[in-house]
Amino acid sequence: MQAICKKIGQRIREIRKNIGLSQEQLAEKADISVPHISRIETGISNPQLTTLYLLAEALQVPMTELFRKDLNKLNINKKEFIKKCNKLLDNKKTIEQVMKSLLELENLFQ
Repeated sequence: MQAICKKIGQRIREIRKNIGLSQEQLAEKADISVPHISRIETGISNPQLTTLYLLAEALQVPMTELFRKDLNKLNINKKEFIKKCNKLLDNKKTIEQVMKSLLELENLFQ
């Protein structure tokens, strides 16, 4: 369980830093104490579902984003993903086909 908490905490920290929020700002937006944010990000605390919901809302991301893997650790890189998307568009497939294919490709990143 501790490993899962650590991964979720790391992901929350990553998202928070990517959007330029301090722990204090995130704590204020989510109405959670700064020490609690710190314990979550370091994996010390096992956040409740409602806390994860508040954090996702404050970070303005879907809750599922808190559980995503790091794209850089996958076998498929971002350039390859974009190349495949462009290939689909070059083939002038219908929007429905393109969206279906993109969703299938997106599953590789989860």
